[in-house]
Amino acid sequence: MSKRDYYEVLGVAKDASGDEIKKAYRKLAQQFHPDRNPDDHQAEEKFKEAAEAYSVLSDPDKRAAFDRYGFQGAGGSPFQGFNSMDDIFSNLGDIFGDLFGGGRVRRKGEDIVMGLELSFQESLFGVQKSLSVNRQVACEACHGTGAKDGTARMVCETCKGQGQVALRQGFFMFAQTCPACRGEGSVVKHKCSSCKGRGKVQKTESLKVTIPAGIDHGRTIRLTGKGQPAPDNGVAGDLYVTVEVKPHADFERDGVDLHTERTVSFAQAALGTQLEIAVPAEEGDRKEPLQVPAGTQPGEILTLPRCGVPHMDGTQGGSARRGDLHVHVRLQVPTSLSSEEEALIRQLAELGGQSVNSKKGLFQKIFGSDS
Repeated sequence: MSKRDYYEVLGVAKDASGDEIKKAYRKLAQQFHPDRNPDDHQAEEKFKEAAEAYSVLSDPDKRAAFDRYGFQGAGGSPFQGFNSMDDIFSNLGDIFGDLFGGGRVRRKGEDIVMGLELSFQESLFGVQKSLSVNRQVACEACHGTGAKDGTARMVCETCKGQGQVALRQGFFMFAQTCPACRGEGSVVKHKCSSCKGRGKVQKTESLKVTIPAGIDHGRTIRLTGKGQPAPDNGVAGDLYVTVEVKPHADFERDGVDLHTERTVSFAQAALGTQLEIAVPAEEGDRKEPLQVPAGTQPGEILTLPRCGVPHMDGTQGGSARRGDLHVHVRLQVPTSLSSEEEALIRQLAELGGQSVNSKKGLFQKIFGSDS
């Protein structure tokens, strides 16, 4: 099988810059790396092919010779002396350590997870809360270096300042946090007495978090960079606040809709009535009229439009867009009757299929006012 032109292998033009060649190789190395393609012979060959092309085109002298004389000018041997995967990792170790972003890998700080309890009202209309968060901050005595005042941190000899050490197992190469400096790339010879060389101290901080209107139980808000600080001034972790909404005595939530129950008498259900329903509002519950039609059946659901949960739009306070409030009708049946009431109900039953209006007086006599 004939070899492909090195520029073709990397997918770059013949006048590509060194950075373009490096970027193209990094992309192919990530795609065909043996760790990502175990037992894939074809991927392994493409990985070797890309490594060979990069080893030539990244070297100005080899590249010039290849441009002028082709493969013979670049040395002519199939893998430029790469007899195994170990040779590739050994010769191109710098770029493999740089595959995911260049230079020493900077670790992100640890995330903090905590819960926040909200009232039902707060979850519906939003609120700003203060949180007490225990997190590490830079030591004021040493300004976060961990070193005694007037001294400096020293480059870690174990990882040469990389924060990671490489382990090779067969064809595979793994990176792990340096055990000597714990990923920081440097060590302290003379430790700060305040933080014992850690560079950080534990502190309780008060943070403000804005809860958007309409947030539901179990939702999580992320505060970027409010977690634990990262080693060596890297990116701080995040704070994740999980909302816990206390249940309401009268309302149950279903998405942006609310559900509640109201009990009506037999006369109210049969003759119709008007109820006043307490509807959640930002300034406190307000009363809304609900018409119960004549002949309403037990279990029937009546709806008050736009009286439910504000649509969550990331802002504090009420929203013009709201779900609905669904009122489930429950029927109150008398548990005991006087002899006169029992006689009247029997009389009502004997009226059979006559209209409600013709029975209205009898209803009111048995059950009282229809309101």
